[in-house]
Amino acid sequence: MTARPNQRLEQLTRSSPASSASRGTNRVEGLIGLVERALRRVVKPAGGSPHILDDAIRYCVLSGGKRFRPLLCLGACEAVGGEVRTALPVACAIELIHPYSLVHDDLPAMDDSDQRRGQPSCHRRFGEAAAILVGDALLTRAFELLGSNGTPQALAIIRLLAQASGTTGLSGGQLLDLRLGSRVSGLGSH
Repeated sequence: MTARPNQRLEQLTRSSPASSASRGTNRVEGLIGLVERALRRVVKPAGGSPHILDDAIRYCVLSGGKRFRPLLCLGACEAVGGEVRTALPVACAIELIHPYSLVHDDLPAMDDSDQRRGQPSCHRRFGEAAAILVGDALLTRAFELLGSNGTPQALAIIRLLAQASGTTGLSGGQLLDLRLGSRVSGLGSH
């Protein structure tokens, strides 16, 4: 049973700062472990899927990162008295959208980055065409995950994430970033 928000606040205020910090660190590490295990399940190779696509997806999703986005999602769920495991599909979906944006951002037509987190970027390791498809597959998998796990309010969450990823969010922001870069470098915008 989850502690009510007021009970949790009382528990935190009764503890010493050192023990609270230690518990907080352990809690965050535990949540990161939960997210990592869930992501490994989510990106497990699908039957009939091309091996290179499966390998590239796992490379992009499981190659490290702070997991800040899913932690924020799980923390928000917990803050309002929800069960962390209920929000885990949402946290994983959000985390799949993040490498989708990075894979596409690294492409030669965008920022043309050779490395990501000290490793070859997806298009450098697997090829440009595979990288485009990896990004597409990650975004699609995020929505598939939300639509197939009995996630409460799934339709509203899917709509919100689609808006945040679309023309008024990630995609639109990337275009504005590219246009700004073109103006700065003297290429103009169309």
